[in-house]
Amino acid sequence: MSIKDFLKDNQNDIILVIGVILISLISFGAGRLTMPQPLKQPLTINESQVANISQTFLKPDNQTDNTVNSANSVNQSSAENQSSNQQNQVNINLPQKQGQFVASKSGKNYYWPWDSTVQRIKPENLIWFATEAQAQAAGYKPNAKFLQQAPVGYKAPQP
Repeated sequence: MSIKDFLKDNQNDIILVIGVILISLISFGAGRLTMPQPLKQPLTINESQVANISQTFLKPDNQTDNTVNSANSVNQSSAENQSSNQQNQVNINLPQKQGQFVASKSGKNYYWPWDSTVQRIKPENLIWFATEAQAQAAGYKPNAKFLQQAPVGYKAPQP
């Protein structure tokens, strides 16, 4: 018995098996597509957290605290927020806090301190600026990802 004879004799069974497999794959794929996605909570930063981060970046050079403490709770009154700051603190490691914007001595762009590019700049080549206007006055321009990495509520200065 050759393969040609086997296929001819069992043609209906082969078509049935292939049909069942295709229907199973299509059903599985449709089930995956219609599966409800888990709801993700949006990241929100309240004003006290922004103030803490801003104050941290404006500390004098001689202070070496490299963490920002922020509350886990959001949308609470300031009294509740202060008590939650003491109870539920999150430590976020940030780069050395000497300003809000950073550039390289040999570069043309300035960055947010949390930009991954900043980690590749040697510490002795870092230049820190307290304001964006200072960075621009020194001849630097914002990098290509600057607006994408900006904190919520950031408004670019008007030229």
